[in-house]
Amino acid sequence: MHAYLIIGSGIGLKTKIEEKTKQGKTVEFLFTKISDVRELSKFTKFKLTEKTAIVLKDFDSASEEAQNAFLKALEEPQENLTYILTVNNIDHVLATIVSRCEVIEVQSEKLEIKSEDKDQISKFINAEVGEKLKITSTINKRDEGTHFIKNLILVTHETFLEKPEMANIMENANKTLRNLEANGNVQLQLTNFVINF
Repeated sequence: MHAYLIIGSGIGLKTKIEEKTKQGKTVEFLFTKISDVRELSKFTKFKLTEKTAIVLKDFDSASEEAQNAFLKALEEPQENLTYILTVNNIDHVLATIVSRCEVIEVQSEKLEIKSEDKDQISKFINAEVGEKLKITSTINKRDEGTHFIKNLILVTHETFLEKPEMANIMENANKTLRNLEANGNVQLQLTNFVINF
C-alpha cells in the first residue's frame, strides 16, 4: 500500500506513524491549501532513491480544492513513496481519497494532567507578563513546549464554563500548538503566545 489514512490523535497516532515510517526517511508537509499541493509536487516530481514517507497531518482541515489537487498524486504513486494522511474526522475527507488509502483507526487516549503540571499552569495563568516570559524562557525543546501548551489547554478547558474569557486563551494556545507541531521556533512561538495572552 502506498497511502494510509490514520484516524485518531495523541500517542496512538504517533505510534502508528512511527510504525509506518520506520524504514527510510520521513518528511512532514503542512497541507491546507492548493499552494501546499504545488510545494508537495515540487518535492515528489523527482525520482526518490530511498524509501520516503510523506506525512500530511490534519489532512481533514485541507480545503476541498487542495484535496482534489492532491488526488493526482495518489493516482500516480512513485515506487519509493508512501503517503500518510492523519485526520480527526474522516467525514471531512473526499471519498475518492479515502478509497485510495488503507484506513487505520487508532484509539485516542484520555488526556489527563498531573497535579504538579496543573500547579505550574495555574501559576503561569495568574502571573504577570514578565513572570510568564520567565517561565516560558526555560522551555527550549519542542516536546517540552508542546507538553506545556497541551497542559495549558487542558487546564483552561476545565475552567472554561466558569470563566468564558478563557476562550481566547484556548484559541491562542491551539494556534501555538499547531505552530510548534509544524516545526515553528519553540521560543518564538511561546513568546508570541505570552504576548497575545
